[in-house]
Amino acid sequence: MAIQKYQYIIPIGVVILSIVALSFLITYSDFLNGGTTPTAINNPSNTTTNDSGSNNGNSNGNTTQVAAPLNLTGVLFRITDFKMLGTDDQNHTLSEFSGKWLLLDLMATWCGPCKAVYPVFNKLKGDFPDIGMLSVSISPDTDSIAKLKKYQQENNITWTLLRDENETLAEQCSTQYIPHIMIVKVLTSPDKDGKLGYVYYQQYGAPDYPFFKQKIEEIINAYS
Repeated sequence: MAIQKYQYIIPIGVVILSIVALSFLITYSDFLNGGTTPTAINNPSNTTTNDSGSNNGNSNGNTTQVAAPLNLTGVLFRITDFKMLGTDDQNHTLSEFSGKWLLLDLMATWCGPCKAVYPVFNKLKGDFPDIGMLSVSISPDTDSIAKLKKYQQENNITWTLLRDENETLAEQCSTQYIPHIMIVKVLTSPDKDGKLGYVYYQQYGAPDYPFFKQKIEEIINAYS
């Protein structure tokens, strides 16, 4: 009786295993024959991009452009473009210096040490005629445009002098003391993060002329 009881179980088990095996072969026949693998859930377009920006496997023939990796060697920090009113009653931007090197000076009219910057900058202007120069007052509460105009004339500032009305540049540069002097490379267009100016050197206090001249030459030669 025991044999009769289990004689039907074995054939049923064989049938079930056969059905499972057949289902597997039907489902994965394309893969087993060297076909494509299933599309990943997190990549519905089935498109991958390599580091060079080329497109792989887009069935529509479209290409996906990816910005080249940033070259930030030697860069201390980056700044975005800005628009500020100058002592010539015109708005000025960082992009005006597109493709150039820039000496950037953050200052205020009440800052005594700031006045020592201008004779050095005037000497450097003769040494590096292609380098831009920009002084920016980061004390809008005390420095009106009228006051900056008078200050510019009294201190022989022969380059653009701006008023950072919202103190946004000082915030970008994390300025703690003034004068805050920087050597900046201005790109021809913003990078993929929207940054336009790359700062390669900064210091607090008026620069020593021979040292600063050498520093400018070193940075331009290294990163131009």
